[in-house]
Parts: sequence; structure tokens; C-alpha cells
Amino acid sequence: MNSSKILLFLTLSAVALTAAPPHGRRFAWLANDPNNSYDNATLAGIREVVGFTGATVDPFFAGFDPATQLAQCRQALASGLYSGLFIEAADAVAIEPCVALAHSKKIPVVATDLPIGPDLSTVQPQVPGEVGASFIPAPRWGHAITGILPQVCQGLASCNVFYLAGISTFAIDVIGVQAVQAAAPAVHLSAVDQGFYDTAISKQAATTQLIAHPEINVVIASGDQMALGVEQAAQALGRTVRIVGAGAGATAIDAVKAGRWFGTFNALPRTEGELGAGLMEINLINNRFKPIGLDPIAVTGLPEMWTKTTLAQHPTFVPQWPGPM
Repeated sequence: MNSSKILLFLTLSAVALTAAPPHGRRFAWLANDPNNSYDNATLAGIREVVGFTGATVDPFFAGFDPATQLAQCRQALASGLYSGLFIEAADAVAIEPCVALAHSKKIPVVATDLPIGPDLSTVQPQVPGEVGASFIPAPRWGHAITGILPQVCQGLASCNVFYLAGISTFAIDVIGVQAVQAAAPAVHLSAVDQGFYDTAISKQAATTQLIAHPEINVVIASGDQMALGVEQAAQALGRTVRIVGAGAGATAIDAVKAGRWFGTFNALPRTEGELGAGLMEINLINNRFKPIGLDPIAVTGLPEMWTKTTLAQHPTFVPQWPGPM
């Protein structure tokens, strides 16, 4: 994103936040896991911004079930309580019918953390009724994997990767697997599994794959919760593996600094929420603005991957969520 677009966004946000919105306005936030501290950081960012206007946010949690989320979305719209919807899509395409319904009722939708629509490669809104989007587009994860693999694999006679997806159908994981596969023949993809952003589930999945594939020496996990589970499994088995996580939570940053993990993909969940809420406010003040998609990494200018090197280059970086414990 160029500097002029960032400046435009900040200017419009300031206008939106100083305007006088209707008192008692409410929003719905459709997400997945109430215990996920990453998601809760996004919610905190949304609440901080809309709170300036006196609005509140009601969360709905679908447990990563697209059918449940679609039903919750329809329920929220049928209630007549909400001025807008923030959606963290359990399935980018399955949620489209509810976005269309929201559009017919003139209720704006903002995508946070994950895309809505069939194109996994873009942060730009794709579906009528989606007035804004704020998330790190999946190709950044693929680009970061491509960039870090030569460093992670350096010195290994054979680089054998286990890719641990959050959910294999999510955009980030489709593109992540493709990035590892594209690194062949220098890199071999030994196994793929799912960890559902849960440390205990990921520990079990990693235990199974590390036993089944003794050649694995590199693990890429698309969530720090899962990277922690991998670390625990490797320690229990007495295995040494090089770990790359994703999320940049405080505990992951500590693991990178300590040399336990090679790196963690940058994520800025609170910034995602703040930007998404700003886009919602802009639309409610003036719905003639063209839908806008914002990438928090592009807006902040921070690196895609946190390693010892990039952390040294950005010593003031503060993680936006606690990370897995």
C-alpha cells in the first residue's frame, strides 16, 4: 500500500471517529473460538475503535463450523439489532449467502483476519455488501515461507518438512503447502496435518507425524499455538527439529529470541481489528466510499517474518497478543 492511501485511510478514520453516530449502536462479530487469545486481540481492537463512538460489539463463536457460522450470521441479521457485521469467516465462500442477505438489508460487512470470497490471494473486498477487509493476505505467508526456507534448511543434508496447518482449507494453509511444494527439489514435503490452532491437538498430531516420519527435521506451523505443540512433542520424543510458527505472540517472540524457534510469521491482530473498525465507521458515515482492503503489515511497514535478525532491526516491536502458554 502506498503512503497516500495510508494517509487517506487515517484521515477518513479521524473524520469518522469525531462524527456523531447514533447512540447505542451495536455490531456483531462472527468468529470461531472464545478461548483464542489471538482472536480476542482482534476483538479488542474493534471494540477500542467503535468504543469511541459509544458502540458495543456482541461476539458469536462458530467453532470453525461454516454451517454454524452461516446460521449465526442469519440470526444476527434477523434480530434487527446490528448496524454492521465483522466476520472472521470459517469458510470464505460458505459465508457469502449471509453477506448477500446483509447487503439486501443495507447492513455493511467487514472481513477481519480471513477473506470472504473465492480469491484467496487478495485483501480487497470481493463480495457485494463487503465494505472493507482488514487482514494479512495469504500470499504473504507463502512469500515468507519461500524467503525463510533457505535459511532454515541451511546446513541440513536433506531438508524434510512437516507442514502443520490450522485448517487445511483455510487460504493461508492452501498457499503455505503450495509454497513448500514449490521449493522442491531442495526441500521435501514429508507430511501435512491439521492442528486446529490448538496446542494439545497439535502436540498429538506432531507426535504421530514425527514417529511416522523420522526424516522430518523442519516443521512449519501456521499458528504459534501449533508450533508450541510441535515443540512439546519433539521434546517428549527427544527429537531436534527447526520450528517456524505464525502469529508473533509474546511467547513466540521469546522462543525466537531464545533460539528455540527459528522464526514466527508476523501477525498484528489488534491492528487488524482497529483498521477493520475504522473501515466500518467510514462506511456508516458515508457509504459512497469504494470498498477498501487493508493489509496491516503494509500499513505498519513491519517485516513478514520475525527472526533474531529482524527483531534486532525492530527493537521496539511489541507483540499484540500473549501467544500460546
